[in-house]
Amino acid sequence: MATDGSEQYNAGMQAYSAGDLDSAATHWAQAATEGNSAAAYNLGVLHEDRGEIREAMRWLMSADKLGDTDAALNIAQLHSDLGETADALAWYLRAAEAGNSAAYCGAALALANAGDLDSARHWWLLAAEDRDAIAMFNLGVLDKDAGRTNDAREWFTKAAKLGHATAMANLGFIAEDEGDLKAAQRWFTKAADLGDDAGLLGLSALLEKD
Repeated sequence: MATDGSEQYNAGMQAYSAGDLDSAATHWAQAATEGNSAAAYNLGVLHEDRGEIREAMRWLMSADKLGDTDAALNIAQLHSDLGETADALAWYLRAAEAGNSAAYCGAALALANAGDLDSARHWWLLAAEDRDAIAMFNLGVLDKDAGRTNDAREWFTKAAKLGHATAMANLGFIAEDEGDLKAAQRWFTKAADLGDDAGLLGLSALLEKD
């Protein structure tokens, strides 16, 4: 007889596929008590989908203790949704430090909101290595705010190539500041075409100057 909870886990998956969520929860709970991390994770997600946040956290924490690599990120996001910023930061960092690349941007944003921009930059850089356009954009914002215009332009350009509309708008603002109004209009138009508010405002203001 299996002792790793696999039988109960599989029974839970069958029940879930059949739409019997209560039976799935029962099987996964038993599997989790037998040490099955995937069952604990699934149970946490099931309670999260039901809006039972504290119960979801209980099972996700159990999954984390059992070695599930995704649970920490879910826990971080739940704490963030509840406005529990310190707890969210701790769990984002736990997930990121364990190598969960999906947590890099969350950790970076939580650190930035806490005022630790150097540490935030570290995680955004790692996310950017994975071609994350949001990370590239945020690195551009950091450099722009620090007066490193050329570095900011480089990051915004990388993000823009991946379709990040607000990065396009920022390239427009940089071009406008440098007096290159044709380039500014080109970037504002690209951003506006994607529905970006900053691009629309930049383009409108630029056209009013003509």
